Amino acid sequence: MWWPRCGPVRATPCARPYMVFSVTPSGVGVTEGGMIVTFTSLGVPLETAVAGALLFRLVAFWLPMVAGFISLHAYPVRAGAGPV
Repeated sequence: MWWPRCGPVRATPCARPYMVFSVTPSGVGVTEGGMIVTFTSLGVPLETAVAGALLFRLVAFWLPMVAGFISLHAYPVRAGAGPV
């Protein structure tokens, strides 16, 4: 049945307003709460909703930051170098 698997697809856009209108940078904490509420309202168990929201935030927010940090140190900009 496709209905339970489409929950994350619907929960992500529903949590975006929490991220946009929150007072924390990038909605940290608020977006996860909104996603958990959305998941549980779709019938997902609370433990699974918390794990899914935190996993989404890890993949969408923290992993790109780590990749940028690694690439920043792997490819340093030399002083006086112009744009490529």
